[in-house]
Amino acid sequence: MTGLKGMFEIDPDILRAPRRDNSAYLEAIARMRKAAIDAEIALASPVYIASSDVEVWDGNYVVKTVFRRVGE
Repeated sequence: MTGLKGMFEIDPDILRAPRRDNSAYLEAIARMRKAAIDAEIALASPVYIASSDVEVWDGNYVVKTVFRRVGE
């Protein structure tokens, strides 16, 4: 699990934004942390995480995340 903590740190600027509902962002980060831990357990090894995001026409974002064993 080395490096996972730093990879999913919450951006302090987003947390300080007074007029923004951060609940969706915080939920997404929590789900990503859980998925990374679950992947390490399932693969019985540290994982490499690659992700990409795309803003879709309605203003939402789609994030694709791939977990691979380190070294593969």
